[in-house]
Amino acid sequence: MTVSAGFLCLPRRLWGWGYDIDVITSKAPPEPWPIPAFEPLPLSGAPTDGEGSLPDGVNPDDPYAIFKLFFTDNILLALIKNTNEFAELHPGFGLKNKGARRWRSTNVEELRAYIATYIWAGLFVKGDTKELWNKDPMEGPQHSIVTKYIGKNRWQQLDQYFHISTREAVRPHY
Repeated sequence: MTVSAGFLCLPRRLWGWGYDIDVITSKAPPEPWPIPAFEPLPLSGAPTDGEGSLPDGVNPDDPYAIFKLFFTDNILLALIKNTNEFAELHPGFGLKNKGARRWRSTNVEELRAYIATYIWAGLFVKGDTKELWNKDPMEGPQHSIVTKYIGKNRWQQLDQYFHISTREAVRPHY
């Protein structure tokens, strides 16, 4: 393979392919076409002053109120049901270590803490999520807000068994 006058030249017989191919230098690549004009889609009723649109009665300064818009009690109950069901069907899944704890059913408060920990990690953790339970200030920041609501072992156990789909939706791979 050689470069001639800015064009890539291939040998007449490509290595190992067993057939001839002509040298590709006959013409320059085409010029790129012009970028079409961009017109954003109009949004009717959307705020245009940079403010978000929240339902009435939701305080935009309350992170928990915003969290509950995405993770309603009904959604959390479905996630709890699917997670507990998955854990019951696969009891040895998380017991790879001798000291691993057996599964105990989760609840709304615990699942909120589990999901919130992921959100917190996305904002403040640059490495492994294990950093969230760091106790040594010399080894990195301490995240007392996380340790206040969920322990490392339980969070890791939830992370192993957390399941969004129902058993019926994913058969036979459940």
